[in-house]
Amino acid sequence: MEVLALDEDALKGCELTDGILLDLATHRREAYPGLLAGGYGPTQEILDLAECPLGLFFFFTPPRLWRRVATAAIDTTNST
Repeated sequence: MEVLALDEDALKGCELTDGILLDLATHRREAYPGLLAGGYGPTQEILDLAECPLGLFFFFTPPRLWRRVATAAIDTTNST
């Protein structure tokens, strides 16, 4: 750090923020890059499904889980 403090050219590309030396070439200036700046809230599809809680459950349950449930059900049926 002391060597950096002696190099004026290196310091020109840095900024001191809250006692932390940041390299402006690599440090992002945005707090949350890529964050949605537009409207937010549930989509119309979700609002339509909200009429039926079971519909919401099936919508948000991953298909991989259903495949595992089906496999377990088949295994249980075959073992009895």
